[in-house]
Amino acid sequence: MPRFFCSTIKVILSLFLTFIFTLNCKAQNYCSSEGLITQYEWIEKVQVVNFQNTSGNNDGYADFSNQLIILSQLQTPTIKLTPGIGVDNFEPLEYWRVWIDYNQDGDFNEPDELVFDSNGSFEGEVQGQFTVPYFAKPDTTRMRVAMKFVNPTNPDLPLACGGFTFGEVEDYSVKIIDTVIPVDTTNTNTELIDIPKLSLFPNPASNVINWNLMNGAILKNINIFDTQGKIVLHSFANSNSLDIGSLSAGTYFLKANFNGIELIERFVVVR
Repeated sequence: MPRFFCSTIKVILSLFLTFIFTLNCKAQNYCSSEGLITQYEWIEKVQVVNFQNTSGNNDGYADFSNQLIILSQLQTPTIKLTPGIGVDNFEPLEYWRVWIDYNQDGDFNEPDELVFDSNGSFEGEVQGQFTVPYFAKPDTTRMRVAMKFVNPTNPDLPLACGGFTFGEVEDYSVKIIDTVIPVDTTNTNTELIDIPKLSLFPNPASNVINWNLMNGAILKNINIFDTQGKIVLHSFANSNSLDIGSLSAGTYFLKANFNGIELIERFVVVR
């Protein structure tokens, strides 16, 4: 039976700014997945950037698709995952995996849709980062978090579909957008910051890319991504230009942080 995820969505952009709105209903035939026994361990907390949900034991599966995580193409969010433990003096080894349905086809089968793998079983919280690819379709889609007890006698890793004995699965909604929504997390009046305009020139470029930012501000931490979301060039240069002579011909994205705001601009390299 198709699962509908829509209704009222609560978007938490910071400690002080929350939007509540309704999305159009969308039916997707996502496969089922769940843990069968959760008295010993379960998913306690999921954190992605400013979003967090402390859920407790939900008997193997919880549908939190009414909670929305906002991500942008080429953003590199940090994810933190915390287990809950039901027995004193017991620290089970948990293996974590997270999938996002980037192309919104109702499954997690594409290789790029496995966005986080703990690469081992661990006690306590795990964390890591992933980059949202440029080809991620802008719209609302599904994220699945699976935590499974894995040790040498129980070696099978968690999969996006199907059940397993010890552990839990949670589903969330993710909205992919073209740019990061900037938020002043110190502003209790919940006012949005104006997005600074970043202009790149020449564009197309061959050897050097220059930029203009408001009031002559200088970018200090710069990443260049290709269209697959891979960082191909990084610079801490304290200037308004960057040598791109090492890049092959193609389309790229310059991403930089300015006063807590992520700026992304597209440019083309010609040879």
